[in-house]
Amino acid sequence: MDRAGRRYRFLPRSATPDARRIVTTRGVRAFGDGIVAVILPTYLALLGYSAGRIGLLVTLTLLGSAAMTLGLGLVGHRLTSRTTFRIACGLMVGTGIGFALVHNYTALLVVAFAGTLNPTGGDVSVFLPAEQSLLPRLVDDRERTSLFARYALTGSLVAAAGAALAGIPEAVARSTSITARDAYAVVFAVYAGLGVVSWLIYRSLRVDGVTADRRSPLGHSRAVV
Repeated sequence: MDRAGRRYRFLPRSATPDARRIVTTRGVRAFGDGIVAVILPTYLALLGYSAGRIGLLVTLTLLGSAAMTLGLGLVGHRLTSRTTFRIACGLMVGTGIGFALVHNYTALLVVAFAGTLNPTGGDVSVFLPAEQSLLPRLVDDRERTSLFARYALTGSLVAAAGAALAGIPEAVARSTSITARDAYAVVFAVYAGLGVVSWLIYRSLRVDGVTADRRSPLGHSRAVV
């Protein structure tokens, strides 16, 4: 509150409860993205993979995210928001469990391509276009830019917080009998848990229209996009 007793609002005044839910899930996922982006190469090295193999796996995570985002653009107009988020959360949970439990390199390549893992520290997964297509409907037009700014700020700040905590697994391994590899694996289990948390928040969304406002792909603006 300020000196006049007025309460500060993080989101624009016209933002709906669904806007708050979307921004909250952005923060939840950003925390996982931030910490995983830092520990991923170290974890893969502890699994015994060479620098070349680690580079290939990381590359596939980015290619997979790009492919899924493109796929959402092609078929997302046929899916409701809840369906899109349900699929994305399922992929996030599967990604976390896969990296926590699977050590076979070929299997990890599949998980990396099909999953939501993000080694960049920012959000490049299928969640991003799905959420951004919904946000304009959750606030008045005049405050749309303000909502997007807070959405992006939340992701950046929480991702930075996650990255700052990336040293915890190593510290735990040094002070306990847990191996460093197992300590890092726990982080991926937590990542899967964040996918469950996101799904629970998405379940309470009141808006459940199609991901795009129209039920057909882009028309005249397709070439520009």
